[in-house]
This record gives sequence, structure tokens and C-alpha cells, in this order.
Amino acid sequence: MGDKFAPSKGNSGSEKTRENACNNPYVENMSVTGAISESFILKFGEYRVYIISMVFLIAGAIILIYGLIKEGSQVFLLGSLFLILGCWFFILREYYLSRKCKRCGKEFAYVKTRDTEIATEVHSVDSYDYFKCKYCGQECVEKKDVTPGLQ
Repeated sequence: MGDKFAPSKGNSGSEKTRENACNNPYVENMSVTGAISESFILKFGEYRVYIISMVFLIAGAIILIYGLIKEGSQVFLLGSLFLILGCWFFILREYYLSRKCKRCGKEFAYVKTRDTEIATEVHSVDSYDYFKCKYCGQECVEKKDVTPGLQ
């Protein structure tokens, strides 16, 4: 993926105009992944979600291999389902970790402050999301490589 939450550097002239475009810095439209992640992490804790994801991934791999050996389509589908669930739990945990403030340590602290910006280079396309901690005010930038064909 891309770089996760690098603290933002000083403002250049173009960044100042982008910063002024932000009307309300603390409005976040919670995504489905965000809402589910918050619910699971608050209920089970980050470590338990990690353990659950590992159990689903290992069980899914074992069931998938067994289904391939025995050529059973139902067993194969069950193994695939377990693998998908394991990956989904990892995504929930990754979302939690990306929204935990690096300075104050509060959970689900980062809120999006600006629209996503797309930067194109000769051979790559990057997206930049701008976040700010709603408790201590630390600003962070999340960079993702969104170049077509490289995912």
C-alpha cells in the first residue's frame, strides 16, 4: 500500500489555498468499515480482533487445502469464506490502527479535514488524504498508490 500517516510538513503556497478550502475540519462521514471497525475494536479489543483474524486465516487455509485435496466444492467454498473473513478482520484492525493518534494515543481520533487529492507523475498516481486529530490537533497525510494495474 502507501505511506501511512506521515506528519504533514510546513505549508507551501499551494497547500495554504487547499487548507483554506476546508470549511469544517471535524466533520467525518463514517464509512461502513469505520463503523464496524469501531464496534468490533471497542467490544473485543485490538489484540482479540488480531487473534480472530489469524484464526480465520489459518482455519481457512487448512479447510481450503483439504477441499482441494478431497475435491469437495462445499469444503472449498467454506475455506474461501474463512479466508475472506480473516482478511476482513485484518482490514478492520488496519482501519483502527490508522485512526489512532500517534501523538496523544486516542482511538478513532483522526478525522478527514480536506477532500482527497490526486497527484499524477509519469508512471504513478497517488492519492492524498488529510487528517487531523480531534483531540490534540496533530495533522497527518495518508498517501496511497492508486496507479492502475499495480494493485
